Amino acid sequence: MSEKYNACDIVLDLLPLYIEQRTCKESNIYIENHLEICEECKEVYRLMKEDVSLQFNKCDARKNKKKHKRKRWCRILFKILLVLLGIIGYTFLMIGIIVWVFLYLDGI
Repeated sequence: MSEKYNACDIVLDLLPLYIEQRTCKESNIYIENHLEICEECKEVYRLMKEDVSLQFNKCDARKNKKKHKRKRWCRILFKILLVLLGIIGYTFLMIGIIVWVFLYLDGI
């Protein structure tokens, strides 16, 4: 009976590393064999794996939110730049027309 609890203790200690795929091949085999026969450890493994996947999903959601925010600001800045370039271009066009009119009228 104490061997079972000993094995469970070992597996429970290794589970976080196993989920992150940081255990060696021999440890993986030991853990997988134990999970096949021990329902308690299997349940703990399932819960830990769910928790890890939820943490990764939250992290991905934060990254996507930041990325979306950055893209939005880039679009806004691009639109502002286009408007400013349009105003500058229109101003130069008007100055050119005014200069041309005065030069043309001076020539007549």
